[in-house]
Amino acid sequence: MIVRWGLDALPEVCAAAGVRSPLLVASPRWDGLELPLQPAARWREVPSDRVGEAAEAALAALRAHPLGREAELIGTVCDSHPGMVTMRTLLGTMRIVDMLVGDQLPRIC
Repeated sequence: MIVRWGLDALPEVCAAAGVRSPLLVASPRWDGLELPLQPAARWREVPSDRVGEAAEAALAALRAHPLGREAELIGTVCDSHPGMVTMRTLLGTMRIVDMLVGDQLPRIC
């Protein structure tokens, strides 16, 4: 969502999602990027080739907490569709998720 809308929308997206202390997960190459808000913390430990493994470990940690029992991984960033958000349908096909019209609220699945 943030990539699609641009970083300038980050404060509004976080506010709409109720996120007051975002965690920035990015490699050191993004250290010079100026963000429109201050992250609570930065995590740069995951090499690009191990992101999937780290995501599964984070998901397991979330599920271990009573409030995170139903946590799910709902998306990934990939090179095959740059600048677009896609989703898998119930039939197993892929489709592009259209931009919202009107109020730009995040899609929370």
